[in-house]
Amino acid sequence: MIRVLRAQQLVNRETVSGNPCLSMHRSLQRSILHRLDEDFERFQQTFEMAFILIREKFPRQSAIHVPQNGVWGACELYRPHVMNLRGVYVRSKQRPRVSIELAEMLSDAGYYFYDRGIYLDGIQASDTAEEIVANFTTGNLVLRANVSTVASVVRWDRGMSGRKKMLECFLKCLCLRQQHVNELVVDADQIILYSNAWNDMGLALADHECYADAVTCYDLSTQIKHKAGHSWAWLESERNKAQALAGMGRYKEAVACIIKAEDLPLELTASTSSVAAGAYPQHVQYMFANVLMNAGKLDEAQEKFIDVLKRRKVIFGKTARETLSTYYMLAVIQQKKGNFHDAA
Repeated sequence: MIRVLRAQQLVNRETVSGNPCLSMHRSLQRSILHRLDEDFERFQQTFEMAFILIREKFPRQSAIHVPQNGVWGACELYRPHVMNLRGVYVRSKQRPRVSIELAEMLSDAGYYFYDRGIYLDGIQASDTAEEIVANFTTGNLVLRANVSTVASVVRWDRGMSGRKKMLECFLKCLCLRQQHVNELVVDADQIILYSNAWNDMGLALADHECYADAVTCYDLSTQIKHKAGHSWAWLESERNKAQALAGMGRYKEAVACIIKAEDLPLELTASTSSVAAGAYPQHVQYMFANVLMNAGKLDEAQEKFIDVLKRRKVIFGKTARETLSTYYMLAVIQQKKGNFHDAA
């Protein structure tokens, strides 16, 4: 069959990222999908089989949403398959019956897109994941909360256009986490996720310039993790608290908080080197630089922004939003110094 299709130039053998694969002509894809639309049971079986194969290969994200730079290669390789399956689901004449596991895979993809700064795909994946979990109104509290979390953070970094939806998702996530904690004896991971939900509420409040309320949420998040005996998981809340304190003009306290979050503990560095080498440090340094800049310590801020820029070029690429944002902040510093030519 493959030989016949290759002779007709409908499929072709290719190598993508060093892996052999078959590519299919768009006309053949459309023909297959059209025929499956006319035979729903066969379409259902085919969709389920495709999902099982893709789910087997697409990496699952961390249970507590710790960045996993080590799986980026596999995520990028199978990303087209995940998004194509999402496209088939969304555009089908009659949508297939799906399990909540499809929402979980799309949410895993959404978190990868968030890590990489690929916001449009992240929003599309999380939108469809939310649509699917809306059909599961009982049980699955953790998975439903995870989907809301990813939908929120993608919009948080997206910008002002996603602010309203972000707040709604964070509230939904917090309610689900609270319900889960109230009803069950939860494990350590669920305590972290519950604490993270309060941290995320702080992010939403800070984005609406409700800095004092945001600090309250960050402090609660930190207290929950400390009482649960987590030695490092509170670092993110300290980092975010620093930004909120800076928003209130309390720069000395802000610098003290960000210093706490700057250095990763040895046990975290040893067990999750991908975090230490990738996403976490550059986020902390970027926020640290912002705090220093607003406190008027321009030279120190500039030094940190330059370090962040080097990291972001490697992690995200030269034209990614995160990289360009760092260039922008360096320009702001030059402007504050009166070096308008360098700022331009």
